[in-house]
Amino acid sequence: MVGKDDDPDNVLGFHAAPNFDDDGNMTGEPQYAIELGMGSSPMYFGSKEEADAALEKVVDDEKIRKAMDGEGDETLFDLGDHAKSIVKGKDEKIKVIDGKKYKAIKESKKNPRILKEIYDRTFRSLK
Repeated sequence: MVGKDDDPDNVLGFHAAPNFDDDGNMTGEPQYAIELGMGSSPMYFGSKEEADAALEKVVDDEKIRKAMDGEGDETLFDLGDHAKSIVKGKDEKIKVIDGKKYKAIKESKKNPRILKEIYDRTFRSLK
């Protein structure tokens, strides 16, 4: 897919590529890739469904849509890191499922010693 101004830096590519082992033999299912701008490093995905979902996230982003339309100050090539963060979900704060909004649950960095302390305190009374 090419943006309005036909700039190679504004090319959005979506393609399948075969997987090869170290000996050059084709293995299993193909990889799917999204490429933003000619010559950029593609984002690879293991399944078509995963790649389709990632492409949908990328195309739904306002910055990327402006770049595709030639309206933004940046090209798709410039927005490669931005697109990768969208795919990883860093920009996704609220998700809508069946019309209800949900916030993402983030892992907390708890001290693993807390569990040991609770265990010791609980079973100390049984000694």
